[in-house]
Amino acid sequence: MSKSASIFAASRQPLTLALLVLPQSSILEVASTLDPMRSANRHLGHEAYRWRVVSPEGRAVPLTCGIELPSSGDLSAAEGADALVV
Repeated sequence: MSKSASIFAASRQPLTLALLVLPQSSILEVASTLDPMRSANRHLGHEAYRWRVVSPEGRAVPLTCGIELPSSGDLSAAEGADALVV
């Protein structure tokens, strides 16, 4: 690593997060996790964050409000993400 390189330097590669949503989660929990990243992407003018929703069984997840949230798959769909958020 060169002297000028830093592990804290901003990257143009998006940070990819997998959000594990459990049945009967609150839509507020999901929104309060995803919306700040969506807003940051918009304000930055580029994709700094990328995410996918995963569920224990890989199917749509019923939320407490009665809405079913689509899922990208089960936990194996989180593979390759930089972080898993539970």
